[in-house]
Amino acid sequence: MQRGERVAIGDFFDRFERLFYAALRRNRMVAPQDVDDLYNDFFLHLADQNFRRIALWNGEAALSTYLVTLLGNFVRDYYRSKRIRPSGLEELNPDEGYDEYSEQVPVERVLGAKQLREHLKSAKQTLEERDRRLICLRLFRDLDPQACAEELGLTPGAFYTAYHRAEQRLTQAFRRLNPLLFSEGV
Repeated sequence: MQRGERVAIGDFFDRFERLFYAALRRNRMVAPQDVDDLYNDFFLHLADQNFRRIALWNGEAALSTYLVTLLGNFVRDYYRSKRIRPSGLEELNPDEGYDEYSEQVPVERVLGAKQLREHLKSAKQTLEERDRRLICLRLFRDLDPQACAEELGLTPGAFYTAYHRAEQRLTQAFRRLNPLLFSEGV
């Protein structure tokens, strides 16, 4: 694929098309009308980079898992770069009546965005300094991965690995400190 062989690229598209469509449909950030556009944009993104990201696969995870992770990162970066709010994250209308005991109550409505930020900050404080720095550069300063890697003196591949692991540790800390947020109906 990196040599531009059409047969290899076509085989890749044929092999993973259903996987990518399924992953996009399952992704809560993606609105149903955006699935086709994101699928096409993702393959154009891979081709523009001469399929370099796929060549970075080291075999630690299954290729399909690695590709779905790449797609998830692409979707997150897509929405972030376009400053588009993913579906389901629209501003809440305070005049809109939500039943407090309804299963459809958004977590933000139950706790409030300010409280959620405080919970996230407390979870972030449990991480090691390096993890906090990775999270801060990517999420709070909103730097692109290349700029984060340069600032930390890492290769892009090393940055992605370190960031992904830091993000997992943050999620685990958040779950550990706030188990009620992950209970049924919330």
